[in-house]
Amino acid sequence: MMKQRLLSIMCTLIVSVMSVLADDVTFSPLQYEQLPEMQTPRRGHVCFATTAGDIVVVGGHTTDFNLTATAERLHNGVWESISISNPHDGAANVSLSDGRFLICGGFSSGWGVGQSTVCDIYDPVTNTFSSTGNLTTSRAFCAGVATGVENNVLLSGNWYNSDTTFELWDGSSWTSFGSKEIELNNPFTVNAGQGIVYVFGNKSNYAAVLPVTVWKVDTNTKTAEVVTETGLEDYDLIHGDFFKIQTTEGDFLLLGVKEDVTHLLSFNVATEKATDLGNLPNALPNGSYKINYSPGIIINQSRNEAYIIGGYQKNDGSFTLVVVNYNLQNGKMTAYYGEQFPCSYNYGAYTLEPATGNIIFTGGSSTEDGRANFNVVNYCISVKPYEEKTTPESELLVYEYNETDKTATVVQRKVWAQLDEYHSTMVNSYYGDIVIPEKVNGYTVTAIGDYAFMKDYEQGISSVVIPKTVKKIGNFAFLYCNLLRELTIPATVEYIGEQIIAGSGVRELTVEDSDQPLTTCVASNGISPLADGEQCTKVYVGRNIKLTNPDFTPNMGPFNRSGYVTDLTYGPKVTKLNNYECWTADALQRVTFLTDKVTVFPENAFGSCSNLVSIQLPAKLERIEDCGIFGSQKLKSVTLPATLRYLGQQGLDNSVLETIYIQATTPPATKEGCAYFDSDVLANCKLYVPKGSLEAYKNANIWKEFQNIQETDYTGINGIRVSAKADNKYYTLDGRGVKKPTKGVFINNGKMVLVK
Repeated sequence: MMKQRLLSIMCTLIVSVMSVLADDVTFSPLQYEQLPEMQTPRRGHVCFATTAGDIVVVGGHTTDFNLTATAERLHNGVWESISISNPHDGAANVSLSDGRFLICGGFSSGWGVGQSTVCDIYDPVTNTFSSTGNLTTSRAFCAGVATGVENNVLLSGNWYNSDTTFELWDGSSWTSFGSKEIELNNPFTVNAGQGIVYVFGNKSNYAAVLPVTVWKVDTNTKTAEVVTETGLEDYDLIHGDFFKIQTTEGDFLLLGVKEDVTHLLSFNVATEKATDLGNLPNALPNGSYKINYSPGIIINQSRNEAYIIGGYQKNDGSFTLVVVNYNLQNGKMTAYYGEQFPCSYNYGAYTLEPATGNIIFTGGSSTEDGRANFNVVNYCISVKPYEEKTTPESELLVYEYNETDKTATVVQRKVWAQLDEYHSTMVNSYYGDIVIPEKVNGYTVTAIGDYAFMKDYEQGISSVVIPKTVKKIGNFAFLYCNLLRELTIPATVEYIGEQIIAGSGVRELTVEDSDQPLTTCVASNGISPLADGEQCTKVYVGRNIKLTNPDFTPNMGPFNRSGYVTDLTYGPKVTKLNNYECWTADALQRVTFLTDKVTVFPENAFGSCSNLVSIQLPAKLERIEDCGIFGSQKLKSVTLPATLRYLGQQGLDNSVLETIYIQATTPPATKEGCAYFDSDVLANCKLYVPKGSLEAYKNANIWKEFQNIQETDYTGINGIRVSAKADNKYYTLDGRGVKKPTKGVFINNGKMVLVK
C-alpha cells in the first residue's frame, strides 16, 4: 500500500490556513494518496466507480491529441485493460438503474473536430462493453441522465453541431423529440423522478454565453416547456468540458457566477425556484490567485456532504487543487486545498469512490506548460475531501472539578488549539459533533455550566450527546448554537436553567421519559426554556415539568407564550399539567397525549392557542377547567373521553368547531349561568354522543343548547376496531397506512405508539 501523503503548505500560504472569511468558509490542508498510474495517459475521458469499488476509465485522447479507443479498470490495486471499440472523447456518461453505465457520443477527430453517434454500455458484473443503438444526432459535450422510468435516458447538448432536439433512449434505441430554439453545449441535465427531467444551460453550442434557460422535460409524453422566473436570471452557470451533478432530497445543486463571484445555488423541483446558498471562496487566505471552479458537484449521501471542485494554475505552471466541502445538513463550508497537485482537475475526470468517500482524480494535463491538450498524464489520485475528528472530547472540553464528591462540570469548549505540524496559526479546534464523556480524569460529569456551548467566534456545534450522568444544564448552555438541529435532555437531568436553546438552530427538542419531574427556570421575560428556541417546532415531553421563579410561575406554563412550537407530544409517564401550560402558544398546531395518567386540564392549559388544529386528549381525562382548550381559530373537531366528568367555563370554546365526539354516557357537569360556546358553534356544530344517552344530553345544562345532537356507536380514535390477529401495520392518526413509520405518533393494532 502506498503511504498516504499530506500536501505540504508553502510558508507564504500558512499564515491563516484555518481562518474564516466573510462568507464563513473554513480553510484546511488537503490530504491525498497517489494510486497506481493508468496504463494510458488520458484527457477528455469518462471515469466512474462501480459499487464493487473498481475505478473504470474509458476513451478520451492521449498525448499529442490522439484519440484512444481503450478502457481500463483499477481492480485490487492493479489497472487492467478492457476491450472497447470507440474512443468516446468528450462523451456523456450515465449511470443506469440496473448498475450498468451508458457512454454516449464524443469527438470523431483527435483535434476536437466532428462528433460521434456511437454508444456503449459497460456491465461491471461481466467487466465488458457492448454497443447499443446509435444517437439520432452526432454529439460531443452532451449530457445525459436516467429519467427514473425503467432504464430510459434523456440526452441533450452538443458542441459545434446541431442541438435542436432532445433524445430519449428506451434501453436499445434512440428517439428525437421536441424543438429547442436555444442550442447548448454541456447543459446540466438532472432527474426529478418519474420521467421528469430538468435541463439547465447558458452556453451555446458555439460557446457563446446566453441567458440561463431551464427546460422541464416530460419524457413520458415527450414534451418540453421552458420554465421562467426561476431566480437564475442574474447568474451565469459554470460550464466546462467535463462535469458531474447529483441531487439530494428534491433539490439540485448548481454553480453560478454573479459579479465575478461564484455562488452555490439550490433549485427546488416543487417551487421551480433557485435559492442562493452562499458564496464560494474567491481565493485562498493569501489572496494571490483567483479560484476557478469546475461545474462538478458530487453528493456523498452517506456523509450528507456535497463536494465542489476548484483550483488555479500559477505562473510557474504548478497547480493548486481546492475541494469545497458543503455540509448539506447545516450549510457549513470547509475548503480543503494543497499546493503542487500533480495534474489539473479541469482537464481530467473524477468520481466518488463509494467505499471510502474519497474523490478519485484520473488523467488530465500536465501543469508544466500551456499545451494542455497535448501534454496528457496518467495520474490516478485519491483525495480525502473531509477530516475525521480523532481527538477525544474529554481533551477538548474545559471542566471545573469538585474534589468533595469527585464530580465535574463542563464549563466551556476549548476555543484555541496549539500549533501543529500543518497550521501556523491557532484555530478553533472543537466544533461539529460532540459526545460529552461520562467520566473525565476519574471525575463523573454531572453538569453543563452556564454558557458552556454558547457559539463563539466562527464555529459552532452541529450535534451533542449528553451522558446519563448529567443532572443539571445551566443557563444559556447552547445559546446561539445555530448549527445545532436536535437536542435530547436525558432522563437523569433534574434541572435546566434559563433559555438553554435561545438563538440556536434546534428544531426538535426531546425530554426523555422519567418518573421524576424536570425543574425548569422561567426567564425574566416569562418564557420557559422549553419554549425559547426560535427554530424549535417539535417537542416531546416525557415527564412532568416543574417551574421555578416565583415572580412568574403562578400564571406561567412550560410552553407559555411560545411562538415557535407547532407539534407537542406528551409521553406515557406524564401525570399532570401546569396552569397556563400552553397559554397563548400561537404557533401550536398539534397536541398528542400518549399518557392516560393526566386526569385534569388546568385553567388555561391550552388557552388562546389560536392555530391549534388537533388535540388528542388523554384517555382518562376527568376535568377540563376554565379555558382549558380555548380560543383556537382552526380546531374543527375534538373527541372527549368517556371518563370526562366536568367541563369548566369556556373550557372548549373554539369558534370554528364543527364536530364534538363525546364518549361519556353521562353529560359532563358544567357551571350554571356561564358562557361556554359561541352561538354559531351551538347552531352548526354536530354533537355526537353515545347510544342511549341522547335524552340525557338534550336535558343537560349547556349541552342541551346544541341544535344538532346525534347518537353514534363510536367516537374518535377509541372507536378503532382491534384485529383479533395483530398484523403489525401502522397507520397515521387520520387513517392512512404507513409501510415504514419514521418519527411521530401512529396507530398499531388499535393503540397509539410513538416512533422516535
